[in-house]
Amino acid sequence: AAKAENEQLKQAAVQAAASAQTEIERLKQLLEASMAQALPAGPDALKDLTPGTIVPDVTLTSPYSITAAPDRSVLFVDRSSSRLAQRMWLDGSRPRQPLPARTANASTVLPLVLDRGEPALLIVSYDEGRVELTGSITWKRTDLSCPYSAVVVEAAVFVSVMGGPGVAGHIVQLALRTGKTERRIGEGTLKKPSGMAVTRAGDIVVTDQEKKRVYVFDRHNGALLRTLGKGRFGRFGRFDFPGGICADSRGRLYVADLKKFKIKVLDEMSGVILFKIDIKGDPKGTTPTKDFSPVGVALTCNRELVVSVWNGEPGEEGWLMVF
Repeated sequence: AAKAENEQLKQAAVQAAASAQTEIERLKQLLEASMAQALPAGPDALKDLTPGTIVPDVTLTSPYSITAAPDRSVLFVDRSSSRLAQRMWLDGSRPRQPLPARTANASTVLPLVLDRGEPALLIVSYDEGRVELTGSITWKRTDLSCPYSAVVVEAAVFVSVMGGPGVAGHIVQLALRTGKTERRIGEGTLKKPSGMAVTRAGDIVVTDQEKKRVYVFDRHNGALLRTLGKGRFGRFGRFDFPGGICADSRGRLYVADLKKFKIKVLDEMSGVILFKIDIKGDPKGTTPTKDFSPVGVALTCNRELVVSVWNGEPGEEGWLMVF
C-alpha cells in the first residue's frame, strides 16, 4: 500500500510540474502578444524598405565592419590584399585621397567630428591590439587584448575587447582626448564582445558572439541595464552568431546574425524582433547554392541600411548592399 501511495504521489508531482510548465509557456506567449501589440509591426525606421541593391564597383574578399560618416559616405574594412580601410559614397564614387596608411590592419575605422568641427579618425586594430585617434588630437594605445569595435559618446571612447589568454572579454572606456583608461565594463558578463552601437538614450550596446546575446550598459556608471536575445521562441527569439550592430533614432537595433543569414531588427528596450531582412543566398545569382552572411551594418544619415555581405570563405567574393 505504501509503494502504491508513493507512486501516486510521484505521478501527481510529475503532472503538477508539467501543468506549471504549460502555464509558464502560456504566460510567456501572452506577454509576447501584448508586447507585439504595443510596438509597430512593420519596418517603421525604413518605410521605403526594398530588396537590397548592390553598391557598384565594390568587391570584398574579407569584410569586417562598416561605419557611416555625416556626409553619407561609408567607411568599410576589407581585410584583403591592400588591408587598408576604404571610404566611398553609395553611388560608387570615392574621394581623391585614400584613407591614411594607419588604417592598415584595422578591424574598425570610425569617422569623428571633434569639438570645433575638426574631422578625426578612430582606428581599432584587432590584430595589433591598437586603438588610435588621428586628427587635431592624437594618441595611440597598443596594450589592449584583441580590441574589435568602438563607439564614442560625448567625451568617452568605448571599445569592445575580445580578450585572450588570461584576459576576459570586456568593454574598456577611454578618455577621448587622452586615450587613458577610465573604467572597464562588463567583466564577468561578457565573453567575446564584438559589434557596438549607441542607443537613442546614449547607452552602450554590444553583441557577444560566444554568449549569443546583445547587452546594454549604462554609459555613466557601466551598469548592465538589460540583456536581449535570450528568448526561446517567437518574436523574442535568439541569436546564433551576432556580430555587426547599429541603432537608429527610433529605438531600434539592427543586428547582423551571421549564421542565420539575416539582419534582425529589434526594439532596444524589450528585445522584441520587429522584422528580419533575409540575406540568405547570392543576390547576384552567381552562386545560388552558397549562403551569404551579413558581417557589418551601418545606417546613413538618409536612413539607408548598408550591409557588408560575405560567405566566410577566403578568396570568395563579397559586396556591399543597401536597403
